[in-house]
Amino acid sequence: MVKFGFFALIALLSVHLALSADPPKISPSPSPKLAADSTPTISPSKPMASPAPAPANAPHGSISSSPSLPPSDAALASSLSTSPSPPSQSPC
Repeated sequence: MVKFGFFALIALLSVHLALSADPPKISPSPSPKLAADSTPTISPSKPMASPAPAPANAPHGSISSSPSLPPSDAALASSLSTSPSPPSQSPC
């Protein structure tokens, strides 16, 4: 049992390391191919470059909207915690 658990941990670690090492290797290799393909077609490469920054800005907007949600949840939690306190004071 211990040997199997140890083997499973090593297998998971090796898979995790392999997967984490592969994406950086994969993404640079298509990039030069895309750049080589877009080099002959200069006019399409310019429109392609302009949409690229727009999606990069979109995740930032979604990230900034995410923190705005927890404060509203916190406000609801505080209002809920405030409403039970007056009934608890009245029985006392």
